[in-house]
Amino acid sequence: MTCSFGFSLTDYCMLKIYVILMMCCLVVSGSAQTWNAKPTEKQIQTHLEWVKQELKKPESKNVLVAAHRGDWRNAPENSIQGLVCCINMGVDIVEMDLKKTKDGCLILMHDKTINRTTNGKGFPEDMTLDSLRTFFLKSGITGNTKHKIPTFEEYMLAAKGKMFICVDKSYPYLKDVVQVLKKTGTLDQVLLNGEKSLTENLKDYGDLIKQINFKPIVHTNEPRYIEEYLVDFHPAVMELVYATDSSKYIQNSQLIKSKGVKIWHNALWAELCAGHIDDIAVEQNRPQESWGWIINHGATIIQTDRPQLLLNYLRENKLHM
Repeated sequence: MTCSFGFSLTDYCMLKIYVILMMCCLVVSGSAQTWNAKPTEKQIQTHLEWVKQELKKPESKNVLVAAHRGDWRNAPENSIQGLVCCINMGVDIVEMDLKKTKDGCLILMHDKTINRTTNGKGFPEDMTLDSLRTFFLKSGITGNTKHKIPTFEEYMLAAKGKMFICVDKSYPYLKDVVQVLKKTGTLDQVLLNGEKSLTENLKDYGDLIKQINFKPIVHTNEPRYIEEYLVDFHPAVMELVYATDSSKYIQNSQLIKSKGVKIWHNALWAELCAGHIDDIAVEQNRPQESWGWIINHGATIIQTDRPQLLLNYLRENKLHM
């Protein structure tokens, strides 16, 4: 039997089944879009509180994701837009860097000059904030943008109640940094990095080190520095840097975790993590040899240049909320 349009009854039935399947696909697609929609303010705040609690649990099986200089593949590095992308993505911590202008303003900038990340040239310490505002940030992927260099205060106000921040390159300005954090009411949602020994840190800043969430960055080839922190300071988080995996602190993470300290590893470049970098997971599709290896060696925080893909991996392996 054929229909008036020339289709057989079988063709008609198959077409009907196809239409029904397509409608089901649209429903599923719609559900997926709803699941991946921009989070609500309540969800963002709840996530931040979860991160704060996880930072107090060195033995937690959850692994936190720290986005290196924000979501720089979709926005300029160290930009407010990069922060917003990370908030919407569900990243746990955003790492950022500071410099100081000629007129004493703290700004977000990693390099010694603005040459690479903006359409201008020069050293931040030789320029006023107003002069720096005449330039635009560059995206790591697409080139020039319309985004400006943010001040530290602007950035922390954008992060307030929404994202936990790790502040790098801040050590020379630590007192000024703490002042901004107190002014913006964000002192409790920040880790502050320092690479010197505990003795040097206490000499430079005294009790201030004990009043903030101070995160020492320690090279495993200097085990005495690690031991000094574990005996006399007990930071909430310690960042380990290692070019090889021979250190006893890499082979046995309990030596650190048993002291109530959470361990931060990096997957950025080889000399930070004995070669177990993001690119092995992403470009070579061998995540167990990079992120998996890092986790198996004690990391409960991983700094990455691939935050969304790392989040996906952790969730697939039930290692994230």
